[in-house]
Amino acid sequence: MGILDCIANCLNPSDVFNICIKLCSQLMTHGDPVYRLVGFYSIGVISEGCQEQMRANLSDILNQMINGFEDSDINVRSKSFVSLGYLCEFCIPEICDHDTAVIPYIVKALQEESNSDVVKEKILFSLQSFVESMNDDKLLP
Repeated sequence: MGILDCIANCLNPSDVFNICIKLCSQLMTHGDPVYRLVGFYSIGVISEGCQEQMRANLSDILNQMINGFEDSDINVRSKSFVSLGYLCEFCIPEICDHDTAVIPYIVKALQEESNSDVVKEKILFSLQSFVESMNDDKLLP
């Protein structure tokens, strides 16, 4: 994944985004969980180099990511939440507009008994990243 990150940061971000998002969309719906894992994780990996493109397409990307949060495979779920953490890091402030869509999935995943402590650690990473990207007015009850 380091090579993909380098490509996203060194080449034309529009070209990288267009190619990667198309491939990732196909991978995220693949029958093999390893392919799905790569698809979801790659979204997070390219998020730094393709920040502008990610922000412009954030609603569509998050709609796809939600499938990863609820995937039947524990490793896919784990990497999906890691990717969300990366998106939170690099898509500020736009990611904050999606709090009501994303946070319920984070809470649900933390309550899910089938998620191991390792997966819950990744979920907490995404929650921390999400909360850190929010303004104070969004955090107050």
